Amino acid sequence: MYVPTRSARTRTASRVFALAAVAAITLAACGDDDDSASSATTAPAATVAPAPTEAPATTNDRGLYGSSGGTATTAAPAGAEGVVKIADSSLGKVLVAANGMTLYLFMPDAQGDPTCTAACAGAWPPLTVADGAAVSGGDGVDAALLATAANPDAGPQVTYNGWPMYYFSGDSAPGDVNGEGSGGVWYAVDPTGNPIDND
Repeated sequence: MYVPTRSARTRTASRVFALAAVAAITLAACGDDDDSASSATTAPAATVAPAPTEAPATTNDRGLYGSSGGTATTAAPAGAEGVVKIADSSLGKVLVAANGMTLYLFMPDAQGDPTCTAACAGAWPPLTVADGAAVSGGDGVDAALLATAANPDAGPQVTYNGWPMYYFSGDSAPGDVNGEGSGGVWYAVDPTGNPIDND
């Protein structure tokens, strides 16, 4: 049977003590790191607000008030106020503003005061004229059919044959007739002042 000598026991005890000391130092060091980490504060990351977006002018599959979608445009196209002309389009001759953009009528207006106001006017801006300014017409436009009606949001709105005139925000260039027939209530207007309904 092996019996360790005194010197062997001393070496073993020294090794155990040394390992215990190393373990204690390691644990202490880890504990200090944890304390440092827990006491350290980090500045929160800066947050960036999302870019503002325009609400689309749609509330159903046909869009707001019969529009086929597009982004709301609350202002009428520049340079087109108070002037009505006639131009050729894929629908035939239609009424347009001075800038060539197609004009539309809204059947619920029933040749009376404008009823497309507030949110509706975002998709279908009115053709307006300044207070006291005359409405004028180009070649072929019947001046006797030109007048204005009171729009509660936009002031005097141009009418033709009693129908308040509107643009469509989904038209982007002269000759566009993207609003034609929208929702079964929006129609381009012929030179006699009647809706063009090709359905």
